[in-house]
Amino acid sequence: MKTKLFLIVYFITCSFLLSQNINVFGTGYGNYLSLVTNDIRSKFKNDLNGNSYIVSLGVDRRLYATKITENKIYAPLPICQIPSWGLIVWDFDIDINGVFHIAGFIEESSYKSLFYINSSNGIPVVVSTTPADSAFQTYVRVLRTTDNQLIVNYAYRQGPFLKWIQLINPTSSNLNKFENNIDLSPYNTSPYRLDYLEYSANKNLFFYVLYTKNINFLDSVQVTYNTFKVNSNGIVDNLLTQTFVLTMYGDPYYLTLPLANNNDQYINWLIAEFRFYNILDKKLSIRDLYIDNSNNIYFINQLNNNLYYYVYTAQNLPINSGSAPYRQIQITSQNLTYRPDSSIQINILPVSLGVLNLNKAFILFSNTLTNALKSIGSTLLRIENNSIYHEYIITIGNFEVAAGENQFWLYRNNRLYLAKSIEYDSIDVNHGRFYFFPIKYDNSELLSNYKESEILKFEFPQINPSNKPYKFKFDENGLSYILSMTIDTIKFIAGTEKFGRLYLTRETSPGIWIQQIISNDTLSYNYSQHDFDIDKNGVVHCVYSFDYKLFYTNNSTGLFQTPIVVDTITYGYYFFVNVRAYSTDTVYILAKTGYGNYSLYSGNYNNNFNKFNISFPSSWPPVLAVDNNNNAFVFNPERYSSSGSYDYYYYKFHYNNFIFRKKFLSFPAQASSRLYIDAAYDKNRIVHLIAGDNVHPKIYYANSINDFSNPVEYDLSIISNIFNFRTSHPYIGTIKLYPSSNENRIYFTTLLGLENPANFPAAFGWLPYIMTNIENPERIIVDNFRLYQNYPNPFNPSTKFKFSLPEKANVIIEIYDILGQKIYEFPERIFEPGIYEEEWNGIDNQNSKVSSGIYFLKLNARSGHNKVFTDIKKMVLMK
Repeated sequence: MKTKLFLIVYFITCSFLLSQNINVFGTGYGNYLSLVTNDIRSKFKNDLNGNSYIVSLGVDRRLYATKITENKIYAPLPICQIPSWGLIVWDFDIDINGVFHIAGFIEESSYKSLFYINSSNGIPVVVSTTPADSAFQTYVRVLRTTDNQLIVNYAYRQGPFLKWIQLINPTSSNLNKFENNIDLSPYNTSPYRLDYLEYSANKNLFFYVLYTKNINFLDSVQVTYNTFKVNSNGIVDNLLTQTFVLTMYGDPYYLTLPLANNNDQYINWLIAEFRFYNILDKKLSIRDLYIDNSNNIYFINQLNNNLYYYVYTAQNLPINSGSAPYRQIQITSQNLTYRPDSSIQINILPVSLGVLNLNKAFILFSNTLTNALKSIGSTLLRIENNSIYHEYIITIGNFEVAAGENQFWLYRNNRLYLAKSIEYDSIDVNHGRFYFFPIKYDNSELLSNYKESEILKFEFPQINPSNKPYKFKFDENGLSYILSMTIDTIKFIAGTEKFGRLYLTRETSPGIWIQQIISNDTLSYNYSQHDFDIDKNGVVHCVYSFDYKLFYTNNSTGLFQTPIVVDTITYGYYFFVNVRAYSTDTVYILAKTGYGNYSLYSGNYNNNFNKFNISFPSSWPPVLAVDNNNNAFVFNPERYSSSGSYDYYYYKFHYNNFIFRKKFLSFPAQASSRLYIDAAYDKNRIVHLIAGDNVHPKIYYANSINDFSNPVEYDLSIISNIFNFRTSHPYIGTIKLYPSSNENRIYFTTLLGLENPANFPAAFGWLPYIMTNIENPERIIVDNFRLYQNYPNPFNPSTKFKFSLPEKANVIIEIYDILGQKIYEFPERIFEPGIYEEEWNGIDNQNSKVSSGIYFLKLNARSGHNKVFTDIKKMVLMK
């Protein structure tokens, strides 16, 4: 898709805040193993508007709410932070105003504390504390009752008492707390022994105890089973008592266990058995459970190493009394993955269940237990009647698409895609595959669910055998280039490492590939020790470190030329390298040439490379960028102290000449400060840069039009107000960007935490594509909405069209065939006022060429003032 903005011309002379769209997109590795709880899985609840929410616990101790409405899943929103890592058990629900209420137990070294938080202010409140070793069998339930009260119930066993604490419509300033102590000593004093205690609560606490008394030590025992109801006044009612005698070799006795619903009632729902050896068997391996207000029961059950979704109505309860379930649906491994992996054992996967009604439910499969699922994100099954529909929740800041190194962008089929190198499969010995996920918005909200048909399975040839490629780029025509390495042998140098030869796989046209060996040297398989770039003419420049030397080559003659030695490095056998080139005239190479020291080289294949006398001391690699005037810029992340500030500098070079050193950013000195930077060029070879430090809630944008002067500042307070970051959880980590001149946006991802991209949350967003000179001197006044006729018309194989917007608007563009069926849609986007041009290349949503015929172009634009404009144009495709 080609887009031109004719109206908007930006002039920037100082830093100020511009429009932006930034979403939290990733909660980190949710079930981080350092947490002590066994109850940290994601949980589902519904609000009064029919929206479902998944609330998950991130490794940054924050709870994230992911909204599901209709068939759209939005990016997670952080709602609060739990007060400690020692979470034991937690629950949540949503009140009539849409406020999230969270409650749970925290275990520290010497005590347990009960906490409460709501999303309106995010301030945790300690409800009660108790010595850690005296409180056990903890329980918490948060629920919105049928009369729309918000109730929180805590229960735990302490000595001879059952402690029950209840909050009714709590706020952070008024908990409305009620406490009760239920004496359990009658059931645990000789000759009795308390063998089993369990809770279930709504407005009341329902608890059931099972206690035994030996009649004959060798062969018989008396068992008593009681179900109690406790109201908020502390009155205890005995609802049911069952007493029976079991012998060592006799038959088991069957019990019916109660479950509390939201109607201030309980129902008998499950038959369990009790044998002489005091084993209570519930007969079902239940993964998750939900009871609705009509006493219907929903759960996931493992049966004979298979997984099933069950629905029981109130008419066919108790469950295992012989009555058939209302619905039973088997879940197979084919429901869970879009990758060719048969190793998934679904009987051991963690699941969470969310229910809308008898005929619709959601089942979320976590990505945390099996290696097969770690790399694909979470799978969401949507159950509608007796059918299963599966989608994938892919979030940046997790194993599947980390916001760190080895993140790939791809612009194809008029869409922007994102992938992580871990999303790679060796399909067979001669073919590899990356998985790319399209960036999707619903108005300004980021979506994170994908149908399998939306995932781009990007296949390419590889030399057998090959390591997983770590370098992927595409040129201004959208053709892809992949730098890979064969597996030649295994050597032992400071541990067992993989070695091989570099080769390039590139597209000559979409889906048509050629492969070229770059070097016969046997290199270390380390992506930081080799790099490549594509210049304006499509020539590929490659640099790598090997045998204490720095090598360079290019394929300007068609094949890669014999590598030449740029320099001899005495520092190390292998070292960090980068290469950037606008043309073959001057190539710039950045390399680590000493401990904590980097150097810049300029030159070309036919002449010697010049090493600049200026070096860049830094603990982290500087960022190298080359613009469309063959200027090289080096941004050094090393800080310099001056008068209570930390200053960061950048350098400009032209051919073999050093031009200047300038201060780029300056921050008040803080010991933990570190600058993160990324730079990339667009199809016009203009370099764009985003930077930010890990202390301040800001990011900074600049480009090469004015030599990166006067960076534009963007405030991340829309995120930081919720996150309330501390020094140990900084604002900005690794940044990756993609400048899209087609869409007039700078897309970026950044970590919102420490450096590990798998374990910390991330943000995804875009900034406006800002130019500091006039791209088009013609100023066109737009005073109304308009869709112009496409041209040429008739057309073959592609056509263009323009539309005008007098004000900022959300735009939906769709193509329909003569039967009125939608065959293609452009990505839904928000446009600033102006005149835009788009191109349709005659393909459908499956990227297949459409046949000759009549088609209809439909544009729908909705402004922030609720102005709606719709127009349709007829187009003719004639082959």
